[in-house]
Amino acid sequence: AALHHVHPCVACGIIYRADEHHPPTLPAQQEVVARLGGQWASRLCEGRPAVLFLTRYFVFHDSSHTWEGHYTHYSDPACRRPTFLVRAWGDYSKGSSSTQVRGGTDFTFTARRAWVTPLDVTMTLLLNVSTEGSCGMAAPWLLGQEQEVSSTNGCLALGIQLPHTEYELVRIEVDSTNRRLLFLGERPTDGTSPNTPGKRATSHQTPLLQ
Repeated sequence: AALHHVHPCVACGIIYRADEHHPPTLPAQQEVVARLGGQWASRLCEGRPAVLFLTRYFVFHDSSHTWEGHYTHYSDPACRRPTFLVRAWGDYSKGSSSTQVRGGTDFTFTARRAWVTPLDVTMTLLLNVSTEGSCGMAAPWLLGQEQEVSSTNGCLALGIQLPHTEYELVRIEVDSTNRRLLFLGERPTDGTSPNTPGKRATSHQTPLLQ
């Protein structure tokens, strides 16, 4: 029986109708200028090295070249049990087309301020026993209440350092339903960050949806 797709898969149809005498010719992928402006969010629960699970939500302002990121961390691979939220703010600059990855564009992102919200009891306790002056100046930490950690240059207990610059690989595509997808660089497998140009990614993470 044939499957009915609410949003037809164009490539699937071309491949289905092809045969050995008429190989499929797929349409060229639409090139999209790497303009970040707008809101982008994770479509799925995402994994990271060191058994971290999170979802991401970004707002980019092209006019001011500023960004805000919301990183919600979870204790399970289905992203059902949140542990803490990090909200970061900073600026970015667009570089040249990538010399390593076709269709990619080099960007530089700098986080200058950050806020942390503990979302479970264990994380709240951890933050309350962290070294004084290493993760925000206000005390105590309370479940579900946000505190800024910029004055302490981040939060040592969570590995947040401010200011922090990352060298990113960016690509924007349009899917078969005309939705824009934002691909950011794959994270280093050793759990570090791309904080030097030499550590800039050469592949992409799961895309964010606009």
